[in-house]
Amino acid sequence: MFEWIKDAARAISIVTAIKPLIELLVNTVETPGHGPEKKAEVLKGIKDTLTGLSVSESIQTIVLAIASGLIEVIVFALNIAGLFKHKEE
Repeated sequence: MFEWIKDAARAISIVTAIKPLIELLVNTVETPGHGPEKKAEVLKGIKDTLTGLSVSESIQTIVLAIASGLIEVIVFALNIAGLFKHKEE
């Protein structure tokens, strides 16, 4: 009945555990294009990692949703800190 609560709890613990991976990917992903393309690459890296660890699809969905928001926060903070160099277009 409350399986979704267990899934959410597992997802949160996984996000907590992979937060350093998310930060690393955000800092190292360099792809042509803008933010959405880079974010997609980071999310792909996270999904590939979770798949490699045999994490279920339902948990992956929750983790990726949380990670997506976390990426936004990390990028926002790094932009404010001036740690990303933006190319002039």
